[in-house]
Amino acid sequence: MKLSELENCEYEIVEIMDVNEEFIVVVSLELVHGYKSVFKPRKEELVVQTVVILLTEMLKFSHQIPAFPLKEDEQGGIPKGSWELDSAAVPQYLLCSRLRAR
Repeated sequence: MKLSELENCEYEIVEIMDVNEEFIVVVSLELVHGYKSVFKPRKEELVVQTVVILLTEMLKFSHQIPAFPLKEDEQGGIPKGSWELDSAAVPQYLLCSRLRAR
C-alpha cells in the first residue's frame, strides 16, 4: 500500500467484545451528539449490532485508542456503554459530528 492510498482509507471505531481462536466480535461506535470525544455503541432499530471478524482479517485493525468507560447519565445525554476516547489518537474526521452524520 502506498502512502497516497492511506488518504482514502476509512476508519471505524469499534469496541472488542470477545476474542477466541477463530474470530473477534466487535461493536461499532459512533460519536455522541454534543460531545467531542465521547462515543456510544451504534444501534440499528434500537439493537446494538455485533460484527464477527475472522482472525485472518486482523489487518482491518489499525491501532488501539486509549479510552475509558463512562457511567450512564440520562440528564447529561451520555448513553449506557459510552466511552471517552483520547482525541489525540482518533482520526480528526471521526471527531467532527457534521462529517459523521449519517
